[in-house]
Amino acid sequence: MNENERAFPLNAVTHIQKNGVPIIQAFIDEYGAKRWLNRLIEVVSKPLMHLLYVHGIALESHAQNLIVILEDGWPKRVVAKDLHDGVRFVPHSHFGPKNQPVLISEPEAHKKVNRYSFLEADALTDVRDYFYDAFYFICMTEIAFFFERYEIDEEMFWKMCTNVILDYQHEVNLDQERCEAYDLFGEDIKIEQMTKRRLFGDGELYFSQVENPLLLARRQVECESIS
Repeated sequence: MNENERAFPLNAVTHIQKNGVPIIQAFIDEYGAKRWLNRLIEVVSKPLMHLLYVHGIALESHAQNLIVILEDGWPKRVVAKDLHDGVRFVPHSHFGPKNQPVLISEPEAHKKVNRYSFLEADALTDVRDYFYDAFYFICMTEIAFFFERYEIDEEMFWKMCTNVILDYQHEVNLDQERCEAYDLFGEDIKIEQMTKRRLFGDGELYFSQVENPLLLARRQVECESIS
C-alpha cells in the first residue's frame, strides 16, 4: 500500500462512530454521496463478477471478507480474504482437464457444523446463488439501507448496481450464454436461512426463494433508456 492509501473492511463503511458521525463522512463530504457510492460499487463488484462470469468461481463475499483500499478516501481496489471454504464452483464448467484443481475435502468435523460449507457445486445456478446470497443479499443490502441517510433510496441504489453489472458485461464483451449461466438478473434467487440453521442446530439446510431487486432495477433502467 502507498502512503496515501488506507484499508477498510467493507463492513466498516456502514460504521457509526460514538459521536454519531459515519466513519466515511469525510469522504462523502469531499466527493459527494452518490459519486462515492457508485465508485465503491464499481471497485467492489467488478473483480467479483469477473471471477464469476469468466472463471466460474463464486466467493462468499459478504462485507467482513472484503477489504476496500482507499486512496485519499477514494475507493481504488478490493482485497478478498477467508478463502479456505468461502469459494464455490462447478467442476469441469470452465476448467480444462489439465487445469482441474486438486482440492482437499473439508474436514468432517467442519461439515457437521455447517453442511453449506463445501467447494464443489452441482449446478451453475448454485454458484450464482452462493455469490448473490453473500454479496447482494447480505453485504450490499446493508450498504443500501445505510445510504438512505444520504437520500439515496433503494430504487436508486439497485439501479446503480444494475448499471455496474451491465457496464461490466459490455466492457468484457460477455456472450449471452455466459451471462445467462450466471444470471444476476434471474427471477428468483435462493437464499440460505442462516439464522434458522444456527438456532435450530439440527444440521439441516434451510433456504427461501426471494424476488430479485436487480431484475426490477434492470427493467426500470431499460424503460428509462427508451423514454
